[in-house]
Amino acid sequence: LDEALRVQPGYPPAIFDIAWLNYKWFKRTEDAKRGFEQYIALAGDATQAGTAREILADINGEPGSRTSDRRRMAADRQSADNAIRRGNTAYARRDYTEATACYKRATEFDDRYPAAFLNLGLARQAAGDTSGAISALVGAVQLKPDYAYAHFVLGQVYARDPAQADLARRSYGRYLEIEPNGSHSADARKWIASHGSTAPKTRKAR
Repeated sequence: LDEALRVQPGYPPAIFDIAWLNYKWFKRTEDAKRGFEQYIALAGDATQAGTAREILADINGEPGSRTSDRRRMAADRQSADNAIRRGNTAYARRDYTEATACYKRATEFDDRYPAAFLNLGLARQAAGDTSGAISALVGAVQLKPDYAYAHFVLGQVYARDPAQADLARRSYGRYLEIEPNGSHSADARKWIASHGSTAPKTRKAR
């Protein structure tokens, strides 16, 4: 590529390829930026100009770019973690109203964060808000289907209402499928056994 530029200075394809290598492999962001800017200036609306513009937007962190999105997502998760920590402090002193408010803010900061929904469910359960707890916990397992502890807590909440025994059994059963030897497996099996069913058993190899 360097030879191509020596033979024909300002050759757009070679400039693009060098900029791409600097961006993708060598992580020389400033060199890549200058290269793509030079390419766009020389090539105008050539085939790869759109790609060059997208990469420049990514490098500059412009709204809608991949870098901008990653930064926003990281900031959202950090804000959610901060809210969860405040909620944990409130929960520890049994201020479930404040804990619920903090965990709710965490879900608003990052609505794809299973732990935020789990904590919200725990706080609502402690505050006696059964329907709210179920809603939050269902949200947690929808985001993360193998979230064992969320399934266990959901089973606990369902188990409080005899009319929802089947849902409790299903949640406890799902917990046992994920963590058959988990720290809450004995409690889950005990409840299932005492309510007319058996816990999932490990299949033997044939």
